Amino acid sequence: MKKVFIYLLFLLIFSTLGALRTEAQKAIGHEMREMGKEERQERIKALKVAYITRELSLTEREAQAFWPVYNKHSELREQKLKALMQSRAGGYGVQSNSGESVKMLDEYFRLRQEELETERQCYRAIREVLPEPKVALLLQAEHKFHREVLSSLKAGAQNPFPGRPMPPRK
Repeated sequence: MKKVFIYLLFLLIFSTLGALRTEAQKAIGHEMREMGKEERQERIKALKVAYITRELSLTEREAQAFWPVYNKHSELREQKLKALMQSRAGGYGVQSNSGESVKMLDEYFRLRQEELETERQCYRAIREVLPEPKVALLLQAEHKFHREVLSSLKAGAQNPFPGRPMPPRK
């Protein structure tokens, strides 16, 4: 009887925690959609700093050395990503002649290569200020953070396509 009671108690606790997490994700997602673009970007950056600091268990000294390097390289990555997105906006020259299409594709791959090289430089610089295990955790923490943000936005999204009707459910 005691085992059943303890089992039910744990089940109740874990189901409550799961429900609270889902509600928190919905609230954050709704709050994020209501903000302006710059405000939302600043909020996400602040959340990212807290998340990565926690996931990597950065000491105060490590954080002081790490964040300036990380922020500098993040700006470079953003610039490369913007250039890449702008090159993709043209549709790779699908509507133009084959010579222009080839040039657009070459430019796209050149930008992707630059983006990859920027990423390598970032991780080389970070290896100089953090121990190897924490550098390895960084990539994983970044991916987990992005998944969490997307999950929160999806959970709170009543209509992920503002200004357009919801697509029909299948």
